Amino acid sequence: MDESVAERAASAAASHGVSLSAWLNAAAERAIRIEDGLAAVREWEAEHGELSAEERAWADKAIADDQALLDEIAPEFGGRSAAIKQGIAMLADGHRRRRALDAFMEEWSAESGPPDPDGVAAMSERFFSQR
Repeated sequence: MDESVAERAASAAASHGVSLSAWLNAAAERAIRIEDGLAAVREWEAEHGELSAEERAWADKAIADDQALLDEIAPEFGGRSAAIKQGIAMLADGHRRRRALDAFMEEWSAESGPPDPDGVAAMSERFFSQR
């Protein structure tokens, strides 16, 4: 490994509180994910044809918009990584609540029959409408 790269890698590892080996392993994992993504695009393009300039422009804009949104909210959460972690936690919490609700509804339906659609609509209107 080039000496200047080794020194910078050792410095980065130390700043993250991990061994050089652990830091290099994480860097290799990131590089492998990138390679896997590029391979997936090549495979898709081999099957469906090359992405058009318009499709690439759309993807670039979508990424730029997402990056801008992340930059906008990051300070509220203490940085980009913290904002992403909070977003994932919120998605996971919503997923857990949805699974719990599905289990509750399944149990209710087994015991009492399916819910009355008119009753559900009335409850939705009462508790969830944005007036």
